Amino acid sequence: MIHVMVIPCSVIPSSGFFLATAPVRCYNVLNMNKSPIDELNRLSRLSGTDEGFFILAIHSFMEGLANSIRPDFTLYAGFNDVIDILMSWLETGQLMRMSARKALVRIAKQHLLANNVRHRFDGATQDDVATTIGNFRGICLAFFLASPALDVIDEGLSFWKASRRWL
Repeated sequence: MIHVMVIPCSVIPSSGFFLATAPVRCYNVLNMNKSPIDELNRLSRLSGTDEGFFILAIHSFMEGLANSIRPDFTLYAGFNDVIDILMSWLETGQLMRMSARKALVRIAKQHLLANNVRHRFDGATQDDVATTIGNFRGICLAFFLASPALDVIDEGLSFWKASRRWL
């Protein structure tokens, strides 16, 4: 179940999922399990680890976001359905910007990579993870998800670039 309430931005608690449609109003969309901010923190703990699993985790995060928007969303739907739900939600709230649309389309095109990690135990490159993080940041911006966890994710990108892999 989703609860939507309009509250002044100045009284919004620090942990939650906030969407601003005007400077004076914010929407707080609560998933009954965990807030997207809690999940961002969880995601940040994977930063700097295996590139493929991190990309898969970002795609799973997006599926969780779609499920928080549409609880009747089926587990058997494809990732393009996830993207459609997210786009539709942004469009309905008149929050869709071209940069958000591009980030969502790009991450949808990259889903084959996430599927190959999941189904074939394939890996991913540093370029793949850098592209995913860039698109993910665009999506977080569109959904007004702000958290220090995003900086931790960027630090992980620096770690990936600096690390040497031993065979």
